[in-house]
Parts: sequence; C-alpha cells; structure tokens
Amino acid sequence: MSYGAAWYPGALRVPVDRRVQLRIRPEAERHRAALDLIAIVLVATAVAIIMTPAAYNRQTTPMEVTDDFVRVSTRLLLWSMFPLAVGISLDLYLIGRVIAGSIGGGVLSAGVFAVYVMQWFLLPRVRLIRRLIRSPK
Repeated sequence: MSYGAAWYPGALRVPVDRRVQLRIRPEAERHRAALDLIAIVLVATAVAIIMTPAAYNRQTTPMEVTDDFVRVSTRLLLWSMFPLAVGISLDLYLIGRVIAGSIGGGVLSAGVFAVYVMQWFLLPRVRLIRRLIRSPK
C-alpha cells in the first residue's frame, strides 16, 4: 500500500491510502469547512474568555485578588466551558469522519461532548445538591 499524508483543515496530518479517491460533493465540502470554521471560532472564543481574568488582573491589580475579581473570573470560566466543549466536539467529529467514517465520527464526538457535560456541569450540581441536603437548616 502506498500511504501519504493528507492535510486536514483542523491542523492534523492524517495518513491516507493514496489509492483511495474520495468523491466529495462541493456542497458537502463547504459544509465541512463551515463546521471547521465554527469549531475554530468557538475554541478561540473560549480561550479569549478563559484568558480575560489573567490579563485583567495583571493590568489592574497585579498584587491583589479581590472578591470581585474571583466572582468575575468564576463567571468567565463558566461561560468559556460551553463554547470550548462544542468547538472541540465539532473538531473531533470532522477528524473522526476522516478516520472512522461518518458514524464513528458522530459517536466519538457525542461521547466526548457527553463527558464534558457530565464532568463540567452535572457533577458539580450533584455535589451541590448533596451538600444542601446534608446541611442542617
């Protein structure tokens, strides 16, 4: 077999059998490119949101950590989680389609997104509910 490397828009080199000629309709390719662009924008937005507290603190009060700073930082971190999870999941879907096919990419993407949702959103709420139930009123 003659293997080469194909460049995928998500910045990943994927080994491809050179004998395989994929016939992708132009409109399907545009949809994939649009999904890739959306994923990159979501991840870039999440990174900007995550980095905002550090940049703000270093420029305004580098030697202090105020209650207001902690509150704003917490909110920004929470706001960044959803676009990061969606962006990474979309990238995994696009890469998974190339490597494992349409169904494999979808299963991989949905599975990783479910892990993000469970660990980032459900687990903290379960612990909060348990703590509220245990605390005497």
